[in-house]
Amino acid sequence: MEKKKIGKIRVLIAAVVFIIFAASVGVVLAACGVFSSDKEKAFELLSQATERLNDSAVGEYLGMEQLAESLKEKPSMVNVKLSDLDLDKRLAPEKIDLSEFTLEYSNRYDVKAQKVKMDMSLARGSSKLSLDLYGDKDKMVAAVPELINGKAFCFSTETLQSFSPNTNNANLPAEDVRQFEEDLTKFLKEEMEKLKEDVSCDEMDNGKEGYQVTITKESMDMIISDFTAFMEGQTKITDSINRYMRAIIYTQQQRGITDSGANQFDFMSSLKDISQKLSQYTQDFTFEVYGENGNLTELKTSGNVRDVPITVSLTFQGEPGNSTAILQIANTAPEETEEVAVTVMKKSMTGETLEDSLSVDVSVRGSSVGTVSLTENFTKADNAYSCTADVSAPGGETAKLKLIGSVKDLKPGSYVDFILDDVSLTTVDSTKVGTKLFSLSADIKIGEMDGNMEPPEGEAVEVKSLADLTPYAVQFQTGISKIMYDWGIFSPLAPGLDHI
Repeated sequence: MEKKKIGKIRVLIAAVVFIIFAASVGVVLAACGVFSSDKEKAFELLSQATERLNDSAVGEYLGMEQLAESLKEKPSMVNVKLSDLDLDKRLAPEKIDLSEFTLEYSNRYDVKAQKVKMDMSLARGSSKLSLDLYGDKDKMVAAVPELINGKAFCFSTETLQSFSPNTNNANLPAEDVRQFEEDLTKFLKEEMEKLKEDVSCDEMDNGKEGYQVTITKESMDMIISDFTAFMEGQTKITDSINRYMRAIIYTQQQRGITDSGANQFDFMSSLKDISQKLSQYTQDFTFEVYGENGNLTELKTSGNVRDVPITVSLTFQGEPGNSTAILQIANTAPEETEEVAVTVMKKSMTGETLEDSLSVDVSVRGSSVGTVSLTENFTKADNAYSCTADVSAPGGETAKLKLIGSVKDLKPGSYVDFILDDVSLTTVDSTKVGTKLFSLSADIKIGEMDGNMEPPEGEAVEVKSLADLTPYAVQFQTGISKIMYDWGIFSPLAPGLDHI
C-alpha cells in the first residue's frame, strides 16, 4: 500500500512539473502580447495569473519585492543578531548557560563591484570570538582579531583555487549574469513569436466568460529543443555551472560520499538527457480560462501522465489585495488504486491588520496525510509583526515555528528591521503534550548599504600555501583555549591553560 502511495505521489510530481512548464508557456505568451485579436480576451485573463499568485498584503506594505530588486543592483547588507537562546534541557549542554551568548552576523555585498564583506562573532559577556572576511574578484582577506591580533591574512584567487585541485572559481562577473538575463528574455520573446500561429483559442459556449486554449505537443517539444540549443551558446554560464558542480563532486570525493569523477560532470549532457525525458511527457496541452468582469477566476485542465488521469484547477476569489487562490491537483484514479490529491490555498487580506497565508494539504482517498501552513501578519497601528509555520500529520503530531515581534525603521523598498522578541520551535506529540525545543530573540536588518567595503585592518600576511599559516598555529590554539575557558567550556585545569 505504501509503495502505491509513493508511486502515485511521484506521478503527481511529474504531472506538476509538466503542468508548470506548459502553464508558464501560456503566461509568457500572454505577457509578450503575441496573440491576434480573437485571442486577446483569453490571454488578458491568463496574464493576471502571475500577479494574483504573487499577491502579498504584508510584502507589498513592507516593500519586500522592491527591496529584493534593489538588492540586485545596489550595495546591500543583511545584519542578524541572535540572543537569549533557551534550549530544551535534553538538547542543552550541561553547566553552560546559552542564554548568555550573543551571535552576530553581518553580510555586505556589492554585485556590480564584485565585493563582499562578512563579519561573524560569538560573545559571552566581554569575551568574544570573531571572524572578519573580505572578498573581491582578486583576493580574499581574513582576520581573527581575538586570536591573532593585528594580522590580516591575504589569499589570492589563484591560491584559493589551488586548495581545491581540478576545480575553479564558479563565480561570474555581474555583467555576464546581466547579459545572460537579457539573452534569455530575448530568446523567450522569439520563441513566443514562433508559437503565435500554433496556439488555438476558442470561446466556450457555456454561459460563462470562458475560453479553451490549446498548445500542441510539437510546439512544446520545439521550445524544449530550442532552449537546449540556446544554452549551448551560453558557454560562460554553462562553464560556470560545470566548475561549481565539479567542485561539489570533488569535495564529496574527498569525504568518501561519492566515487564519481569530478571532471565527469557536464551540464549540457545533463540538460539534453532531461530534455529527452521531458519530451516523453509532453502532449497537446489544453486548458480552460474563466473570468468575470475582466478578472481571472479560474484555470483548469486535465490529462494523463503515465496512464494516470490528472485534473488540475486554479481558482481565484476576491479582488487583488484581498484575494484567495486555491490550487487543486488530483489523480482521478480507478477504484483499485490510491487516489492522491494536493490542495494549495493562498490568501491575502488588507486593512489595518494585513495578513498573508499559505497552506498545503496532501490527502489519500479523502484523508489528510500531512499539512503545512504559513501565516504572516502585520498591524499598521503599532508595527506589530508575526509569522507562524505549522506542520501536522495524522495522529495529532505537529511542529510549530513562531516569530513574534515588530518592524522598526521601515523604508519600503530600501530598508526593513525585524525586531523579533520570540523565535521558538514547539512540537506536540499524539498525546497533545507540547515541548518547546528552543526559543531566542533576533534582530534582522535588510537593506541598502552606504559607504565602501574595505579589507580587515592589520599587517598583511600573504598566504600562498597552508604552510604559511604554521607560524601562527600555537597562537591560534592558545587563543581558542583561553576563550573556551572564559566561556566555561574548559575547566581551569584543562591542558594548555596553565601558562595563560
